[in-house]
Order: sequence, then structure tokens, then C-alpha cells
Amino acid sequence: MSITISSMIEETGISGSFILLSADITNEKKIEEQVIQTEKMTAIGQLVTTLAHQIRNPLAIIMSATQHCLEKAENENGLRKYYEIIYRNSLDANKTISDLLDFAKPKLLELKKHSINQILEEICRLIRIDFSKNRIKILRRFDRDLPKVLCDKESLKQAFLNLFMNSKQAMPGGGCISLTTSYNPVDRVVRIIIEDTGNGIPKEHLTRIFDPYFSTKEKGTGIGLSIVHRIISDHHGRILPESKEGEGTKMIITLPIDSKLILPKTSIPIPPTLHLKEEGLWLG
Repeated sequence: MSITISSMIEETGISGSFILLSADITNEKKIEEQVIQTEKMTAIGQLVTTLAHQIRNPLAIIMSATQHCLEKAENENGLRKYYEIIYRNSLDANKTISDLLDFAKPKLLELKKHSINQILEEICRLIRIDFSKNRIKILRRFDRDLPKVLCDKESLKQAFLNLFMNSKQAMPGGGCISLTTSYNPVDRVVRIIIEDTGNGIPKEHLTRIFDPYFSTKEKGTGIGLSIVHRIISDHHGRILPESKEGEGTKMIITLPIDSKLILPKTSIPIPPTLHLKEEGLWLG
């Protein structure tokens, strides 16, 4: 809440009463958090790109030299196994760098009109058997009159699938995922809610879950939710998390349906120009 108090001065010069104005600024604060997250992602992406290129050059030399040693080393030579270890781990490091560059660099989006309900249905069919084995039910409440959204279908499928897999990991003993879609004709946005009955997210971690490389899992990379945030932002949408530890997590996603992809009145960076191709629009 934003509260402003002003005093009213009477003709005698005495302050005899006050005016109190209060306003709900929840949405403004959420937009501000979204802007901060987007700017943080941009800065980290630039840093990752620079470091990755600086590391890849000496790594390429290490790999080349090790490969030369492997070709020259005899099978009975005791050093050969160490060369193999160096080369194998160099390949792993190079793959990690490639993953980081893929995460950091802008992705060309093939924008066409798609049904969000259909995209979610395709994902449900894809994960149905696996989730059933893990005793996870999926409940769907879809708006049948939902308008199509101009989007990159494969990117959104990746984002939604990441959210589903996060929910699965939060429910090791089974549970339920609720999918809800609706349309706001005033703002011309489609709303998608993905809610699970999992472990929930601690309050102190909630503001950091979209930070790259932040993870509370033992083997987590911390990139999954960052990719989700980037994909939704690339579509000029918003994703807002709500969670209580031990009670589950809700992800609220809003996507504009208009071809102009109108942004809220904030300073969120605007992606590059849309270029018309023969089959749809490309964001490049």
C-alpha cells in the first residue's frame, strides 16, 4: 500500500484535520520486480558471453594438444589414460560453454498464431505416462473461447515443459497439477496458471528463483527457470510466482495476443524489430 497524509490548515493557522490517501500498488511493485529481473538477466547474459569466449580459446588449445598426445601415445604407455581423462573433461567443459552461450545469446523467434490450449494439450500427452507412473494427476480448466496468441510455439513448449518438470520434482510422492487458461479482453492478454501441490518455495528464495544458476537442488543447474523467464519476456509476457513452503507453487503467466506485442508501461527492454518472412513473422 502507498499511504499519503496531508494536514489541512484552518484560517486561524491551526492544523485541525488531516487527509489520508491510500492506494494499492501491488501491480506496480510486481512490474518493477519484473523489470529488475529482466535487466539482471541482460547483464548476466553479456557477462556469460564474454567469459565463455575467453575460456573457449585456451580450452581449444588444450583439447588440440591432448588429442595430439593421444595419437602419439602408445597403448601401453601409462600416460595415455591421463590424456584421455583430460580430453574427456575438456569436451564436457566445451559443452558447458556451448550451453551457456545458447542461454545467453538472443534466439530467433518464429512468430505465428497458435492456440495456447493446444500447446498445453500436446505437452500433457507427452508427459502423461511418466507423470502417471509418478502418481501425478493433471487437471485442466481451459477456456474454450481462448483466442490464439502470436508466439513461437516450440519456445513456449520448452517454457511450459520446464515448469511441469519443476512441479514433478517438487512432488516426489505424487500430487496434482492444475492448469487454467483464461482471457482478459480489456488488456487483451491470455492468462495461464500452472499450480502444483508440491513442497513449495521458501519465502527467502522466491525472489531469486529466476536468477541464472540459483538452485536449491543438489544436482540442479539453476538455468531452467531462467530460460522460462527469458522465453516469456521475449514474448512480452510476464510470469509471477506465488508459493508457500509445504503448500505448493503457482506460476501465473500472461501473454499478449496482439501482433504488436504491447508492453506494460515500464522500461522493460524492447526486443529487435519484427521482420516479415514468407511464412509468418520472425523476431530477429
